[in-house]
Amino acid sequence: MNILYEDENIIIINKEAGILSQKSDSEPSAESLVSDYTKSPVYILHRLDRGVSGALAFAKNQRAVADVSKMIAEHRGFEKTYLAVVSGEPSDSAVLEDYLFKDSAKNKVFVVKSERKGAKFARLSYKRLASTEGLSLLSVTPETGRTHQIRVQLASRKMPICGDGKYGSRVKGNIALFSHKIRLEYPRGNEIEATATPDFAPFDLFSLK
Repeated sequence: MNILYEDENIIIINKEAGILSQKSDSEPSAESLVSDYTKSPVYILHRLDRGVSGALAFAKNQRAVADVSKMIAEHRGFEKTYLAVVSGEPSDSAVLEDYLFKDSAKNKVFVVKSERKGAKFARLSYKRLASTEGLSLLSVTPETGRTHQIRVQLASRKMPICGDGKYGSRVKGNIALFSHKIRLEYPRGNEIEATATPDFAPFDLFSLK
């Protein structure tokens, strides 16, 4: 387990692709690994899809999880930045706003009209960092935390994330979405920043120093 940051309240790890974020009775998870390491329960602060790797944060105590959960709900003091390699021709930067609907039976999310029952508002911004060989590296900052949000919002603009066959990518391999940086203000006035860097294809086409 690769620990990116740890103090008495917060621990941030570099999650591997292929394992669940949250504890499961039937298979290994990042939460179980962290709990085994700390020898006490931990509380997940956000989630990464099974196929997505990178920085993942946990609280070590109930007070910290309550405080940070409130910050997240109020959209303050907790920021996540992702790296994504996409197909297509993205603009240099953009803000994407959609209403998303999750089909639980298919475990898939769709962009829908706002009038549909169960649809939730989603917003993210991105910047294009580089392009090569028909692929582009994006820095993505979600402002809401919807299921599969980055994957479906980019795919709906004909910019599927490489390796993400569920949302239209024809490129084989791992899902090229990576939780790159977490910035967290906790306790008040204390800024925590943890950064991880992907080292697998197709990220290796770009300089990430």
